Amino acid sequence: MEVTGHGVGGYRSGCRCAVCRNAETQRKRDYRARGGGKVVVDAERQGAGEAEAKTTAKPKIVGSVEQAVLDEVAPLPAASERPGMVACALAMARILDNDALVSMHPQAAR
Repeated sequence: MEVTGHGVGGYRSGCRCAVCRNAETQRKRDYRARGGGKVVVDAERQGAGEAEAKTTAKPKIVGSVEQAVLDEVAPLPAASERPGMVACALAMARILDNDALVSMHPQAAR
């Protein structure tokens, strides 16, 4: 395969010169910075320290399904008695709010 240019296209064509490797490295960094098509997990869930998690955590955005679950569970007295069930309901709501997890929506909706 003949390489006609350098950069990401050249790297994909098989060129491994410094210019092509640097372009591919930068492309991968940009992809990971955009989320890389994956769900970003909170720093607290990754096992980061308490202080580090508070400084690096982004403000939490609540989706429409999650907000509906919160509104429905808030007045229930059983919510404080069964926090695990509330956490499960919120986790399923987060899946339904996340467009990246569309393949899991039917299971979460059950």
